[in-house]
Amino acid sequence: MIKIGLILITSEENDRVHLQHWLLKVIFNGNYHSPIEDALVKGIRVLDSGCGPGTWTLDMAKTYPNSTFYGVDISTRFPEAIKPPNCHFEVHNILDTNSSFPDNHFDFIHQRFLIVGLLKDHWQKVITDYVNKLAPGGWLECAELAFCLSDNIGPKYQVLINAFDAMCQARG
Repeated sequence: MIKIGLILITSEENDRVHLQHWLLKVIFNGNYHSPIEDALVKGIRVLDSGCGPGTWTLDMAKTYPNSTFYGVDISTRFPEAIKPPNCHFEVHNILDTNSSFPDNHFDFIHQRFLIVGLLKDHWQKVITDYVNKLAPGGWLECAELAFCLSDNIGPKYQVLINAFDAMCQARG
């Protein structure tokens, strides 16, 4: 069992993240929204930043065998033995500037739900690093939570929003 930020990494947490991936894929009718389908079919380099157990990375690598996928995470929760040949994983803290990837390397960078893993002061550095790692014409897709979408959210959802906001404020 490992604790990273607010997340306790257990087999149950990995199962939750796997399930979350498949639910989001169905809800959003796919794994991404950037206009990169043709490029993925032809073959590009893709980074999944904060990949967790690697579910998105593995799913995409299987779907697009001509592209090369790299998943990075601060923990070693991704598979090493069972993966497609176009799928690679690396332990890396995205706050560390000593990445093994050169600038202008990726055609697509994907990040999902790191809002609880990064502090407010970290975002500028992380986004700047992503932009540096993108090849000219590359796409960056960050899928994060936005809690305050409506003025009419109901009392229980307001409690959730308040708790999440307090947690984020306490963390910085």
